[in-house]
Amino acid sequence: MIRAFSGQATQHPMGCTQLMVALDFMVGPSQEVVIAGDPALDTTQAMMNIIQRSFLPNKVLLLRVHGSEGKRLASLAPFVAAMGPMSGRPTVYVCQGYACKTPIGDIDTLKATLNQ
Repeated sequence: MIRAFSGQATQHPMGCTQLMVALDFMVGPSQEVVIAGDPALDTTQAMMNIIQRSFLPNKVLLLRVHGSEGKRLASLAPFVAAMGPMSGRPTVYVCQGYACKTPIGDIDTLKATLNQ
């Protein structure tokens, strides 16, 4: 699609903003952020809010829950299959370029990691 519409995007870039966003995402880099935990917990909600409010261009945020929905997500994104809560607490996995940083289990460490 990028190639097919490149002529129009060159002539009218303001008319192709979503195409430019797709191009930026394609060129990368992107980050995959996975939160493994129960969405009903306050800690999980706080982690999601912190991530959503952080400036992380080209991020993909996934919520990995337990049960059938978690299995369904793992069938679509197999890399999340091994990601789960650590010690029963919500855990965040920040990945880029097929490699993940150390899992994060507390809010202060999450904030520090996202601010790097």
